Amino acid sequence: MKTPGIVKKALAGLFILIASGVMGQDCFKSIKKFCRDLPYEDYDYIGQSSYASLLPGDTAQFDVIFYSYKDYKVMLCSDPLLGEIDFEIFEKIKEKKKYIKQILKTPQDPVPIYELDEYGQQKIDDYYNPIQKTNPDGSLAFENLPDIIDTIFESKIETRVVKLFDNKTQASNVYEELEVKKTKKLLIKVYIPPDNSSVTDRYGANPGGCVNLLIGNKYSRSKSFRKY
Repeated sequence: MKTPGIVKKALAGLFILIASGVMGQDCFKSIKKFCRDLPYEDYDYIGQSSYASLLPGDTAQFDVIFYSYKDYKVMLCSDPLLGEIDFEIFEKIKEKKKYIKQILKTPQDPVPIYELDEYGQQKIDDYYNPIQKTNPDGSLAFENLPDIIDTIFESKIETRVVKLFDNKTQASNVYEELEVKKTKKLLIKVYIPPDNSSVTDRYGANPGGCVNLLIGNKYSRSKSFRKY
């Protein structure tokens, strides 16, 4: 766990990030008041940490990047007036898929059917030409060949969304991912249930409040070799 000095340094860095304007200052105050006891550890929270001023029924979402060879910690804290908050993290996975674009059928010309001898060889006439079979009506016999099938494919890049974290299922507002193998894009979604409006101030209204997402990173202490 971080020492008080390290926590103070982390919060000071976040102040530089979000304390712009009145709401930014108010949100910074909420960090100092409601987020002080979070397990900050030795992560750097400058860069992608963010906040939003929300009301019951509101949804906020945004993309973040997790870079390879780093450890990440995502933590949520908010004004108690907002009540319990739904907090989910999804991974956007890009996949290359192949689809059939077109099927082409090319007819082939019929081929002659030749008479065969007892050895399975083509019979030939006096001029060494193969003797073609005839149909009962006297016409020359031909064999119809199946069409030539050509399949044309095309590739598309599609995005599949996978849920990585749900604070209700995990019973926690802290998500950690250690040693990210490959840089990836994540979607963070925060939802304030509308029934949270039962939490009111002294005027009988819910003025909303700040929701703070603290996104920390540090280089992984991997024991394996890496390529240059």
